[in-house]
Amino acid sequence: MFDEEFFPTPNKVIRKMIEPHLKEIQGLKILEPSAGKGNILDYIMENHTSHYGRSMVQNLFVVEQNLELQMILTEKKYRLVASDFFKYNPSIYFDLILMNPPFSNGVTHLLHAYNILKNGHIVCLLNEQTILNPNTKERKLLKAIIEKEGSVEFLGDCFSSSERKTNVKVAMVRIEKKEIISEFDIEFDLNDKEKSYNLNFDDQNELAHTDIVKNFVAEYEHLKRLQVEMIKTVRKMKSRQVFNPSKLSDILKNHIGRIGDDAASLPNVYSDMVLEINEVAWDAVFQQVDGFSELMTESVRKKIASFKKVKGGMEFTEANIKEMLFQLLSSKTQIVNDCVLGVFDMLTKYDKRNKVHVEGWKTNDAWKVNRKIIAPYVNGKYGHNYHSLEELDDIDKAMCHLSGKNYKTINTIKEICKKIWSYNQYDCGKKYESEFFELVGYKKGTLHLTFKDPSLLEKFNVFVAKQRNWLPDDYKYYEKTKRGLVVI
Repeated sequence: MFDEEFFPTPNKVIRKMIEPHLKEIQGLKILEPSAGKGNILDYIMENHTSHYGRSMVQNLFVVEQNLELQMILTEKKYRLVASDFFKYNPSIYFDLILMNPPFSNGVTHLLHAYNILKNGHIVCLLNEQTILNPNTKERKLLKAIIEKEGSVEFLGDCFSSSERKTNVKVAMVRIEKKEIISEFDIEFDLNDKEKSYNLNFDDQNELAHTDIVKNFVAEYEHLKRLQVEMIKTVRKMKSRQVFNPSKLSDILKNHIGRIGDDAASLPNVYSDMVLEINEVAWDAVFQQVDGFSELMTESVRKKIASFKKVKGGMEFTEANIKEMLFQLLSSKTQIVNDCVLGVFDMLTKYDKRNKVHVEGWKTNDAWKVNRKIIAPYVNGKYGHNYHSLEELDDIDKAMCHLSGKNYKTINTIKEICKKIWSYNQYDCGKKYESEFFELVGYKKGTLHLTFKDPSLLEKFNVFVAKQRNWLPDDYKYYEKTKRGLVVI
């Protein structure tokens, strides 16, 4: 799982790294690049958040390239914003970057962190030779930055007794970067350059009173114009059709009250809004993916949900979107396989020898699907069971995969079952036909399904047998010699 430069940060070092920031740490937006398992953020969460301060995790961000480590980090609720740190150019404003980059090129990581930070602090662990031996252009640049804005503390071989040991001697670099407001990528201009009116009646001069009245009216008219601008802004956000307009409007309404006169607070408000817009944007992408997921079974949907959870917090860039779609679509064959195998397992688990379910039927087999299947559905007295309906829907999806038919156009088992076990009457014992099955439901709640097409049944069983290497040698020979048999 881990590469040769994976050295989780020891707790005693983390304590030293964050010590100057403890008073305000719960309110900071913190980034951990090359996060590994997230040891630094784990320590903060475990030792410096109150029981009621767990929402702080929403302000903890990570960058990590290893896919398995990405899963670990997102399970911990940290926001994965990128996989490649050197391609990461954040839209949000971080207060603190805590770093334990690879010792072989730590200076490159630190300089990139310095470039993407607007205002705030960096604490970075480096091989001490990076500082003591400034023999490259990058090291000389770092030395100049430290002399102007930072400090260095030498920690020695502080990883010699850590989770993964190394005798590399370490230097801890602290940098405080300050940029004036006007140098932000997005300028927050607090200086109202429009006319400031005198609204004081204390002056006894009648002419002054006349001017004050005019000023009141002028200020009123000015506020009306500002209201029009605000309404236009809200309407523009609502009119955006690519992303969810109501959610965009809600983001504006939820944060507008936080916009005050304090310049220092504006980057934080902006960052929070961008993070929420980022989620709305990814939702729009995943809705497109959901068109493909229409033919996914419940188990496959859970896998996709896990995938979304990992990728859905990343910076919304063209590169990240393409990477996500490539990873998802390249696994399409496996998704189809999982769909069909999942339905096979569901249909065979009700064999009388299979104790997974309390009730089994002689009609069912544990190792193949017979032409007639009996499956539990619902107790007719109490209406529909959601999970049973979804399982039945999964059967049709698997058959669509195998037959090439369009799921959107077929007569589904699910819809027929809703008729059989309606709330008003139980139309049980009557034979119905879906696209692929003849089916009969009974008041007991069971559903009898019979394949209409024996060749589709054979295709189904052979598909599963091939995937699980169950095919006997004589069938493999038959498959090879009989051109009329098509097995996908």
